[in-house]
Amino acid sequence: MLFLAVGVTVGLLGSLCVPTHLAPAERLDPLASAAHMISEGDYARALKLLRELPGERLDQWEMDRVRLQKGLCYRALGRYDEAVAAFDGGPGGFESLASYVDYWKADALEKAGSPELAHALFDEASAGSRGWLRDAATLRLARSYERGREFAKAVQAYERLIGGSLEERAALAGLANVLERQQDTARTREIRLQLIEDYGWSSEALGALRSMETFSTDRERFHAGVAYARHGKYRTATRLLRNVVQDSDDPIWQGRAQYELARVYYRKRDYRTASRAFDVAYRTHRVPKGLLERARCLVRMGDDLEGARQFELFASTFPTISGAAEGLWQAAMAYERKRHYKNARRVFIGLAGRYSKSDYAGQALWRAGYIQYKRGDYEASARDFLRLANRTDENYLKDQGHYWAAKCYTELKRDDEALYWMERAAEGFPTSYYSSRARAVLGLTTPAYPPAPDVEREGTPYEPSEEMVRGDLLASLGLFREAEREYRQTESDYIANRYALNDLLHRYERIGSMDRALRVSNYLLNAERSSGVPVTMTVFRRLYPTYYWGAVNRTADEVDVDPNLILAIMRQESAFNEHARSSAGARGLMQVMPATGRQMARKIRDRDFTVEDLWKPNTSIRLGGEHLSDHLQFFKKQEDVRRLGLALSAYNAGLGRARRWSERLPSDDVDSFVESIPFLETRNYVKLVYRNYQVYTYLQNESDGLLAMPAVN
Repeated sequence: MLFLAVGVTVGLLGSLCVPTHLAPAERLDPLASAAHMISEGDYARALKLLRELPGERLDQWEMDRVRLQKGLCYRALGRYDEAVAAFDGGPGGFESLASYVDYWKADALEKAGSPELAHALFDEASAGSRGWLRDAATLRLARSYERGREFAKAVQAYERLIGGSLEERAALAGLANVLERQQDTARTREIRLQLIEDYGWSSEALGALRSMETFSTDRERFHAGVAYARHGKYRTATRLLRNVVQDSDDPIWQGRAQYELARVYYRKRDYRTASRAFDVAYRTHRVPKGLLERARCLVRMGDDLEGARQFELFASTFPTISGAAEGLWQAAMAYERKRHYKNARRVFIGLAGRYSKSDYAGQALWRAGYIQYKRGDYEASARDFLRLANRTDENYLKDQGHYWAAKCYTELKRDDEALYWMERAAEGFPTSYYSSRARAVLGLTTPAYPPAPDVEREGTPYEPSEEMVRGDLLASLGLFREAEREYRQTESDYIANRYALNDLLHRYERIGSMDRALRVSNYLLNAERSSGVPVTMTVFRRLYPTYYWGAVNRTADEVDVDPNLILAIMRQESAFNEHARSSAGARGLMQVMPATGRQMARKIRDRDFTVEDLWKPNTSIRLGGEHLSDHLQFFKKQEDVRRLGLALSAYNAGLGRARRWSERLPSDDVDSFVESIPFLETRNYVKLVYRNYQVYTYLQNESDGLLAMPAVN
């Protein structure tokens, strides 16, 4: 097994490539070329190449590889009899993939019209595997039994998937359909209700809701109402939840339904009605969070001061309930927006003291100091910032405290102290936004870390796991997504082994799973720290990779944008995940919305563009780069020191919001501007992209990016 894994690894890792571009070694290796074509779904071309290979020049393992690749191509092209014939030879030298071969053959047999033969192979594949393949094979077996009207066997197969499997949602839907055909009405209803409760957001749940039609019990009406609301069916959701509130004899169900009813109004942006409904949930049904959400509605309606008082009331009345710390944070922010700085500072300091372990504590202490800074009390604000730096265990907060203390001492004309704390902030580079800002302010270009470790790389020799071996073999066939699934199952096994993690990182890069490679880079950094290996710039080159550099560089030339900025945005937007999709519908590496994609495609005269093209790396980078360039050009007209921050705000939150912020947020201090961005998500986004940009510029040019945000404000 070890010998096989090593042999496959040598073939796989001989050359690393950027997805969609064949490396030179692959152009010389037709088997690797065929694998790459299969990974891209170009089965006809791959099959043509494989059929032209001279068999006498192949060893037995290569012949097995070609046979399996042909079978995969035949299956994908609908030539099922030929696929079955190819898979009839078994796994051969790919013994670790025996269950996969059974699954592929069963799939081809079923589609060729031989379900009885397929059943046995699906069963074998299910019994002989783990993880996703076991669940996929069991689901196919159940559906095959269902189509063949073998309902008892279908029920058994579906039930094997209920209770934590990867296919539980589909299994619940399938099981309900089979039970309905068996006329088991009571159990059908119970299974559909379980599907609605556990997977209310899914299309299967929506289908279950429509199948049930009527809902008689409190439980059914409540969960149906919540699920309908998640699908945007607000009228139906409102009716069902109102029925529970009005007709139920159980006060618990009444309270839950009233609270969810208020949330429906909130989703509809009917904040006035939502406020009243949350108030009823709190006062009549004693739902504590009704008070918290009513305060949120008041802020949405523009009544910040009353909202702040309600947030404080919630935190003081229910100090141990989840949300109390958030309530104080929202109260203080509302006071600050209305320039009630005394109250805001009081609440921030109270939050930092009372909930010192919460996620809000550090930022609350910082904002208490920032309020003093805005009021011109630089001495007091410096004390607050340094108190934060001394109390926190978070490095990014230490850097933030040191940086702002330095700004205070600059205002006080105490230059030596300002320089000292700015240098302390810069020591954290490149792990935080403010360490990057500090280096820009100081104009530092010296290396922050040594270029390579002073100690030799250590690592415990390891035998590749079964999952890693299967992943290698699947990758050699061109099944990159299946290979990724196998590799992911082995990550936890090697979490502390630097040697194994490094190999796993390169495997992910080889199959184009750049987001997983980045994740493993972080695991590797933690493992190196635990082993006492000094942090070097080599480590940060790994954490800030230049994936898709060819497409990035071409786009940068075409739109006149620094390629390092495109990389910085891509790293933050998708973490190099080609298949990333946001809850709002943004797609691909640069997270371009469909409407934006169409607009940018028209601008560059790409007449063949479709929304599905946003999943393609080259298209995503090109259109995302064009979109970014538009924002940079728009804010260039103002010659504003906030240009980059405004352009990034526009990319994240929309040009309209960024334009409004440009008119009312601080314009003479870029740091105050960033910290005044109203949306927490956008504020953090701007900081993280700027940090990424500084690091990429430093790594690429061996200097810092000083042009993005001016060093002197």
